[in-house]
Amino acid sequence: MQSLNGTSGYISLVKLSDFYKFLCGGGNAVRADLFEANVRDYQGSTEVNDEIEETLKGNKEDDFWWFNNGVTIIASRANSSGSIITVENPQIVNGLQTSSQISLYFQEHHEDDQRTVMVKVVASEDEEIRDRIIKATNNQNPVLLASLRATDKVQRDIEHVLKMNELFYDRRKNFYKNEGKPVNKIVSINLLAQAMMTLFRGEPDNARARPSSLIKDNDV
Repeated sequence: MQSLNGTSGYISLVKLSDFYKFLCGGGNAVRADLFEANVRDYQGSTEVNDEIEETLKGNKEDDFWWFNNGVTIIASRANSSGSIITVENPQIVNGLQTSSQISLYFQEHHEDDQRTVMVKVVASEDEEIRDRIIKATNNQNPVLLASLRATDKVQRDIEHVLKMNELFYDRRKNFYKNEGKPVNKIVSINLLAQAMMTLFRGEPDNARARPSSLIKDNDV
């Protein structure tokens, strides 16, 4: 725990089944009041939520928190005793989608789950600080779909081959720009996907309008 200007905080790995009990507050349904300070409601079946669901239903030997950014909770007060953290007036301000998917998972699977979710708790009675935390945890640079494929082995291989031909594959967005490489020598993931769709699939219309459709294809 770190305490500063009356504000304290904890970062903890919480067992999934215990976190679900916290969401329900001793009842059989998730407490809606926990999410009143969240800027968005549950978004349903989106690509991100579907991936969270797959992670929950996947290999139980892989801990959940390895593949998830976790949950941020603000509270008026928080203190710990052993392995127990007690919070007053908790509000989940980031991680509603994760929390919702966890609750849906346990509504279908009632067994004890030893995997964990990372939970950050920030406690302050200062309303201005809490508002700033809400804004900060929900105001992040968006990550393009292409960037999520940047660490794939095939992407690294492409970067290596292009560099041998004095071209710079923008596998990590703006990396070569920040290195001072000529703009006309930098090839983006989207540009290469468009070229492949046009030349090898004969789909110039899709290449221009939907280049990410090729990037989403795990079999390519």
